[in-house]
Amino acid sequence: MKQEDKQYDIFISYRRDGGVETARLLYERLTNAGYRVSFDMETLRSGKFNTQLYERIEHCKDVIVLLNSKALELRENPSDDWFRLEVAHALKHQKNIIPVFLRDFNWPDKRTLPDDIADLCDYEGVSASDEHFDSTFNKLCRLLKSRPVHSYHRLCLVVLAILLLIGAGGTGYYFRNEIFPYPVFKLQRQHFGELLYVLEGQGTCVNQLFSMKRELLNAAHNALSSDSYAHFLETYNVFTYDLQKLNIEKWEISKDLQEKVQNMPFELVDVKGAYDYLQMVYQEAKREADSLKNYMDKKNPMPKSELFTFIQIQKDYLELHTKYYSYIQMAIFKDISPKRLQEYFEIVRKWTNLPKLSEPWERKEQNLKNLLEQCLNSMEAKNKELVMLVGNMNASLNREGDAYKQNLIESGATSEQAEKMLEKARNASTLKTLLDQENKRITDEIREKAWKKFEPLETDEPGVLWGKTLRFLSLNLTDEALKAMAILRKKPDETFGLVGCDVMKAFIRQREELPFKKGIMVCGFEAPATSHAIYKKGDIVSHVNGKPCEYFEAYKASIGTNAKVQIWRLENGRLVSHEAVMPAEQPRPMMLEIAE
Repeated sequence: MKQEDKQYDIFISYRRDGGVETARLLYERLTNAGYRVSFDMETLRSGKFNTQLYERIEHCKDVIVLLNSKALELRENPSDDWFRLEVAHALKHQKNIIPVFLRDFNWPDKRTLPDDIADLCDYEGVSASDEHFDSTFNKLCRLLKSRPVHSYHRLCLVVLAILLLIGAGGTGYYFRNEIFPYPVFKLQRQHFGELLYVLEGQGTCVNQLFSMKRELLNAAHNALSSDSYAHFLETYNVFTYDLQKLNIEKWEISKDLQEKVQNMPFELVDVKGAYDYLQMVYQEAKREADSLKNYMDKKNPMPKSELFTFIQIQKDYLELHTKYYSYIQMAIFKDISPKRLQEYFEIVRKWTNLPKLSEPWERKEQNLKNLLEQCLNSMEAKNKELVMLVGNMNASLNREGDAYKQNLIESGATSEQAEKMLEKARNASTLKTLLDQENKRITDEIREKAWKKFEPLETDEPGVLWGKTLRFLSLNLTDEALKAMAILRKKPDETFGLVGCDVMKAFIRQREELPFKKGIMVCGFEAPATSHAIYKKGDIVSHVNGKPCEYFEAYKASIGTNAKVQIWRLENGRLVSHEAVMPAEQPRPMMLEIAE
């Protein structure tokens, strides 16, 4: 058997007419999840049925069989029927076979099938038309015997084999004490040292920035408590001077080092992300310091209580940043033994404004992703608090303006004179301008971070694009949601379809004026039905019996014969409301939730 055939755990069998798109989508999702999948079979399906294909099936633990309406139809020449030969060989070798039922597929009578594939009917499968693709994929993964294998695990085995060959120690020592025996050789140690040097520089900059921010916020808090602003202004001037001296460009990952990282047990995206994060913190620092100085100006009629709240939110936000940076460090070094990082830990201990990196720390990739996601969600929540606070400040300012105008009138000024005097007071240095600027800054930051994290790509699969669209909507980023939907519309997909994409674009544009913000969209009907008495493909259900229908569970709990359903249907480019009563014995609709 060739070595390359030993590298696969999952084999995807499909007919080229009607199954290749789903096969490719499954291959991409499974590969991204860490599974080793054999998919590109055209080079093996050539001439006489190739023995290499047989060997690949024999090695795989799982065989996924895609079944469309014509998959099990008999071909004129059985010896050239690749699909049947693959399935028969998998059955013969008792592989874990998982049928995936595509649209309009129905099992034929088992007795009509050839003996070598008849037992396929007995295997548990997954219907790709029950729900959207993410749900189908999750069901499929639960039926697999294979487990994800990441590249660094394979590299770990290679390094271990080398160590055993050169007599560098027994396996008992390795499993007791080492997580990853890297670096081992002189060149590895040299490259590893170069990376640590750069990461040390980045971390020192981040630590200094957090220290400067914390000192400035504490000075602002003390100034409010004592009504003495001299120390705050002095701290602000020192902050500005130190920020100008800080040279973060020195610690950018060079192209040469990026190439070296490719041969280390690190994810390049994590290493590059550490510098991107440093850049973001640096750019935010000056804007936030200037905003704080403007708010602290005695000329601005900002209530103290709101200033204290503003400072506290900024402190909370800073603490979340320190956690996030620590998680970035954990993600980079998750597979390296602490023994190999002692020198780096000695440096990290000097970073007084960052949580200490020491054992035990989180090493599981999914858990780290969850921690990073939780941190980002908390940051977004703090940003929303700032937006609300700024809005309240604006409202307070308007009330103060009205009171100021009324006092002028009571003092003898005419209404017109009072209005002019009020407008004169609202010059470029007043609080209103500053508040508007801050509101825009916060909104732009939310947009920038969301786009950086969830930018829709042409290579994204439909389910991922749908999820990114919903995330943008949850952040009220209309333009970004429309961009994601425009890319999704270019991808032929049975779940979403062109109609569903057009309906979603109309929903995004009309969202502010619609009486609902979440609902469920009809994307098809349970086979063999192709139509419904009241639903059309693309309809959005917002209410059942007068109750909001934001999630599928709420729909299932309320729907039934004679239920009153409020539907929004696309007509002339806009969503129009319709009401209908659900008749009896209708086919079950397939639905998508328009909500995260």
